[in-house]
Amino acid sequence: MKRIFFASLILFSILSGCNTKEDSFLEVDANSRSLNFGVEASYQTITVDANVAFRATSSHPEWCTAVVLNFPTDNLGISVKTNATFDVRHATVTISADGVADVTITVNQLSATPVLSVIQNHILIGGSLDFSLDVHANFPIVFDLPAWISEKEGNIWTSGAKKYSFTAFPFFDPLPSREATITVRAASSSVNIQPVSVSIVQLSDGLQSYVTLKCDFHIHTVFSDGTVWPVTRVEEAYRDGLDVMSITDHLEARYRTNLPAGYTLQNTSHNTSYDLAEAAAKEKGIILIRGSEISRDVPPGHHGAIFLSDCNELDKSDYMDAFRAAKARNAFLSFNHPQYSGYGNQINVWFPVLTQLLSQEMMHGIEIVNNDYGGYSPIAHRWCLDNKLTMLGGTDTHYPIPAFAVGKHRTMTLVFARSRTPEAIYEALMERRTAVYHGDNIIGEEKYLKQMFENALQWSMVKNGNNVEVTVKNNSDLPFHMKTANLDPRLVVSVYSFTITPKGTYTLTVSLLEGITGGDLNFSVENFLVEPNVGMKYTVGI
Repeated sequence: MKRIFFASLILFSILSGCNTKEDSFLEVDANSRSLNFGVEASYQTITVDANVAFRATSSHPEWCTAVVLNFPTDNLGISVKTNATFDVRHATVTISADGVADVTITVNQLSATPVLSVIQNHILIGGSLDFSLDVHANFPIVFDLPAWISEKEGNIWTSGAKKYSFTAFPFFDPLPSREATITVRAASSSVNIQPVSVSIVQLSDGLQSYVTLKCDFHIHTVFSDGTVWPVTRVEEAYRDGLDVMSITDHLEARYRTNLPAGYTLQNTSHNTSYDLAEAAAKEKGIILIRGSEISRDVPPGHHGAIFLSDCNELDKSDYMDAFRAAKARNAFLSFNHPQYSGYGNQINVWFPVLTQLLSQEMMHGIEIVNNDYGGYSPIAHRWCLDNKLTMLGGTDTHYPIPAFAVGKHRTMTLVFARSRTPEAIYEALMERRTAVYHGDNIIGEEKYLKQMFENALQWSMVKNGNNVEVTVKNNSDLPFHMKTANLDPRLVVSVYSFTITPKGTYTLTVSLLEGITGGDLNFSVENFLVEPNVGMKYTVGI
């Protein structure tokens, strides 16, 4: 009986041993329980030692994810996205399975380093009111601006390098300049980085900040179709009080035969007229600008090209190649005398090629007054205003210029330059700081004409009962043709149109009716044209 019992016990033990199930486990090495990542997107694997199926979840799946891999080792992949924030971030990956305790992995990722840099540290505003800053930032930024500068549309922050655009308000002041600082800083105070400062200097656009130069940029000599020797042109310019001149002989119309021995137009350089005049101009203190005239049938017509280094480079069979050559040399290009009668039925026509030249920056100005061929063109004046082109006036002289009577002058361009140098003249032309002086008329942008008017005149008033004597003294060599305009009917003036002569004085009487004690005297300055055939408006308070 004992033997049977022990045998049964042994058999039970054997059977029990065969059915014993191994305990479940889930383990991660201690060195893998904390993972560190850099700023950039990255990926790491760890080994989970387990005899059961397991799963993994992240506390921050938006930037940290965990994926179970079907490998015996390195069977859990953990990835992070780039950390664009400026805070270190942490996540927990929980590894779990049925019947075992969870294992947690700590994930740490470094923060981004804030970057803020500006290429420019100083901006000089002169002429053009627009400017830009090249900023590199990897976080939203704001600009602290002085009251006279504003941001332009499109200044929306973009991570990385971007050009941000601004505009300054016009500055007309007796002071030569004004200064301020633009501060570029993080939009959020949580970004720990030093702001960047850029100094700004705006030069006054007041005429007192410029020297006014009398210029003629359209002159011909015997080396195209004129009749005058280049040195004689310099002598005429000196006699007429010019500061600057450019001989712009035609590149194409060269047919004079009465040249001195040794000269023929067929073998003569297009630079000859400049070369012959250069010494005389230097002796007379006249700035001589090298130039030529691209002279083709319309379209495109005749176009001046000045500030050339070699006029021969523009001698091309295809006129567009001539324009491209001029542009490559940074020439100043102008459409000459659109009102020229030689254009036949195409006078004052805006040809499609002009739009092409304008769009390709191969037309910077228009000759709105041509003394010898067409005079003043209101249409060309309008084109300049609408297309922001420089206004020019020239003689286009082909024949000798006789001496002018007292009080008379040649047609000229007044250039408001920062100094008496070719470089300053070029800058002024490109920035449209000009006015045209033709007969008694000054034609140009109102901001310059208004300053010329105010700088020339002194106003004084004496009140006697209901009457006010208004006296205006003209300190300039210009006449001013005045008309009253849109007056309050209670202001009665003694005369409604009058001329203030050069260096002269004029007095008019204003009667104040119906008990008023003052008002505005509104004038139109008829010979200061700020719009085509429209005089400048000006108001004097009584």
